[in-house]
Amino acid sequence: MIPILTRDDILAENLLRRGVPYLSGSAPDAPAMDDVDLVIELASSANARVRHGLAAWMLAQPQAHASILSASANLEPAALEHLRFLYSAAVRLQAVFVDELRPLCSAWAPLPDYFRAIHAPQARDGDPARALARLAREQANLFGALVDWEGTYRHIARTVIRRLSMERSWAGQ
Repeated sequence: MIPILTRDDILAENLLRRGVPYLSGSAPDAPAMDDVDLVIELASSANARVRHGLAAWMLAQPQAHASILSASANLEPAALEHLRFLYSAAVRLQAVFVDELRPLCSAWAPLPDYFRAIHAPQARDGDPARALARLAREQANLFGALVDWEGTYRHIARTVIRRLSMERSWAGQ
C-alpha cells in the first residue's frame, strides 16, 4: 500500500530538506517546492502548528527571508496576516535568542524587519523582548486573546534551538 501524503506532510518534508527539523514526520516522496511556494503554503495552512513552521524556518535559515516579500504579494488576506505576524515574530525572536541561534545557523544574518510599519515596531530602547510582547498583544487583539501568543512564539524559538542543537550533536559538531 502506497501512503497518501497530506499537504502537511509535504510542507514538513520541504522544511526538513532545508535543514529545519521543526515539524515531525518524514515523507521522502514529497514533491520539492521552491521557497516562495513553501512560504505561501505555510502561511495558508489551516493547521496553526504547520503555519508556525514559517517562523521556525526563518529562525533556522535566516537567509530564506528573500522569499517573504514575493510570497506576500500572492496571499489571500487572512494568510497574509498570518505571514506578517509570524515573520515579525521571527524577527523579534531572533533578536531575543541571538546568543543561542547564531552558533546554530549555518548562515547567520539578521532578519530584515519587512513589516515594522505594520506590526509592533521595536521598542524605543531597542528591547526585543518588549517588542515581542507588544506583537503578541497585537495578535491577541486581532486573532483572539485566549491564546498565549508570546508563549507560542517563544515555544517556536525554543523548539528550533533544541532541534538544531540535537542535529549538531548527532553530526558530531
